[in-house]
Amino acid sequence: MKKRRVGEKKSSWMGAVGFILAIISLLMGIIVFLSIGSCYSTLTGISFWLFFIVAIISVIFCIKWMKKDSKKLGRAGLILDFIGFLLVLAFWFSLPFNTVDCFPYGDDCFKAVDQIEIDTSSPYTCYYLENGKAVVNVSIKRGAEPIEIEQLVIMVYGEGRSERFEIRDGTASTEQIRMYGQTGIHTINVPERREMVTYSLTTNLTELASVEISPVVKGNIFCDAADRQVIERCS
Repeated sequence: MKKRRVGEKKSSWMGAVGFILAIISLLMGIIVFLSIGSCYSTLTGISFWLFFIVAIISVIFCIKWMKKDSKKLGRAGLILDFIGFLLVLAFWFSLPFNTVDCFPYGDDCFKAVDQIEIDTSSPYTCYYLENGKAVVNVSIKRGAEPIEIEQLVIMVYGEGRSERFEIRDGTASTEQIRMYGQTGIHTINVPERREMVTYSLTTNLTELASVEISPVVKGNIFCDAADRQVIERCS
């Protein structure tokens, strides 16, 4: 008699766990399903594998529960697992038709992002006012990796706005973009390997907050931001 009661309690416990796991697996399936049409993320990856682990355990528990205890709740758990499986399956089959290019950069962009940084230790990295406009000097340091960087995009933030400067290698200077210390028309250069270059950028702002830099690699591929630093007034 005692053994029977223990068996019933064990069966009920296993069934409850199976049903709860079925709910969790369904939630994981929904998260994966909602990723259709977007880029792969860490959350999607974790949910994808967690779904299979939880769903398999849930199915085992629910099947045992159906044999020993409540068929209705056991069947409900299996239905939730099945729905989750269909959602994950829909995500899997949608991948070849995903129109979002989640990895447009290639290795060059990932390497370039690690090779470019704003040198805040340089005394030249700061800004000052000239004729009512903020002129920002930005020292850019490049690493030793042999990557073909065609240009740099520098974003200057301040007053709740931003201004964009494209530093194209080999182009002529303008009133807005100059090499630090140079006068007249001269050539703008992107830093070579193991080199630091300082640019003087004339903005339409008066107060600056930060500066961000992004590399552009061969093929005119615009990479993510490599660095962003707070900018202060020159002392």
